Amino acid sequence: MKRSSQFRTRLFILAGILGAWLLLIPCRILFFIGPGRTATILKGEELARKSGLIPAMRGRIITQDGHVLAWNERYFDLKATGFIRKQTGIFLTAVLSGKFNPDEETIYRNLSSEEFSQLRKALRRYPELKIVPRVERLRIADVRLHSVIGKCSWQNNRLTGISGLEKQYDNSLA
Repeated sequence: MKRSSQFRTRLFILAGILGAWLLLIPCRILFFIGPGRTATILKGEELARKSGLIPAMRGRIITQDGHVLAWNERYFDLKATGFIRKQTGIFLTAVLSGKFNPDEETIYRNLSSEEFSQLRKALRRYPELKIVPRVERLRIADVRLHSVIGKCSWQNNRLTGISGLEKQYDNSLA
């Protein structure tokens, strides 16, 4: 009899633990749906920004003397994905130093680092606005060398050489 009472006690303890666990699951789900929704979404967006595939940058073209002839530069643009409210326009006028055009998809090009940091924090309130990175291939100012260096274009989400040294050494630069 002693063993059956111990077994029954252990069974009630185990059933109590499993019952509490089964009640805790719906409570957590309701928390993530209700009061914890915003924090969970922000955490997910932050993780999504930190992880992902980052394409390799195209290499630089350098002379034997070490002078750079062609290189990549990354810029950040502010784009609108939907209807821009008046509040958003007032907010952008206060944050951005230059003029912006709310009629185009790209509202503001080449954000400065100060503007980028101010906007990144505040854009959580404005889901219709996004900061989008853009990569440009730049060449030296000497126009005589432009035909030798060549040009690049975007093909299949990567910069590909279409003329000159860019095309000749496309595999090495990519």
